[in-house]
Amino acid sequence: EYGADFEKSFVMAPMFDLLNHVPRQANVMSYRWKDAVEVTLARNVLAGDELVMSYNKKTSNTDLFLAYGFVMSEPKYLESEMALGLDKEDPLYKTKADLLTKSWVNDTVAGFEDPDQFTFTVKLRNLVVPRGRALKMARIIAIDSFEGLVMNADKILQMPNEEDEAENWYDLPPYEQERVDTIFANAARKQLALMEGGEPEDDELLTRVAGEEDYKPNIDPERAALAQQIMDNEKAVLGSYVVQAGDAVFNEGEGNDGIVDVV
Repeated sequence: EYGADFEKSFVMAPMFDLLNHVPRQANVMSYRWKDAVEVTLARNVLAGDELVMSYNKKTSNTDLFLAYGFVMSEPKYLESEMALGLDKEDPLYKTKADLLTKSWVNDTVAGFEDPDQFTFTVKLRNLVVPRGRALKMARIIAIDSFEGLVMNADKILQMPNEEDEAENWYDLPPYEQERVDTIFANAARKQLALMEGGEPEDDELLTRVAGEEDYKPNIDPERAALAQQIMDNEKAVLGSYVVQAGDAVFNEGEGNDGIVDVV
C-alpha cells in the first residue's frame, strides 16, 4: 500500500492464497471492491498489475515478507503463534492424553503437528484469549488431580473444538481462569524465549523459507526493517499473554505500547 495515490493502491492477487493470511473472508474485501485485496509490498506496483504468489499457508508473516516481499496490509490485526502441548513428564499424562483423544483435540487434520506429543500451534490475537480447541486443551492441561479430570471430563468433552462456537474463557470460574491463564502465559513465555535475539534477516531463516540450501539473497535494508517491525508485533502479542494476577501484561508494560504499526 503506497500512500494516497489511488491508481497505485490496488493490485490483483490470487484470492485463494491471500485467504490463508487473513482472519476471515470479510476482511479480504477492500472497501467497495469485491475482487481486490490490500498487500504491503517492498516495491511500487501499478494498478492492474498481477501478482502471482504461492506459499505455505503456515508461513509466518515475517517469513512471508522476507521470502516473497509482501504481507497482508492489516496492522490492526495483530497475530502471533505459540505451541501448546501436553508435558510427557506430567504424572497425569496418560489420563489427560486419553481425554484429549476422546475430545478429538488431537485430530491431525485440525492442526496437531505430532499427535503422539499432543502439541499444536495456537494462533494468538492481540488481547483475545484463545478459545475452541486451545481453550479445551488448556483446561485439560491445567487440571492437577485425577479427581479433577474425572469431575470435569463430561463438561470438557461437550465443549466444541471450533473457536466460533466455543465456551468463552470469561464464563469459567475465577480459579479456572487463573489456571488457564497460567498455561497460556507459560506457552507464550517459552515462545518469546525462542524468539529473543532472533534476527528476521538471518540467512538460516531465509534458507528455511525458500527451501533451498544455497538460497541467500541480498536483503534491502528497508525491507529488513519492515520485517523486524512485523516480528516485534508478534513478540508484543505474545507478551500480552504473559499473565499476572489474571491480567494481560505486555513485555514493555501495561497496555499496547509495545505494538508497532506496520505501514
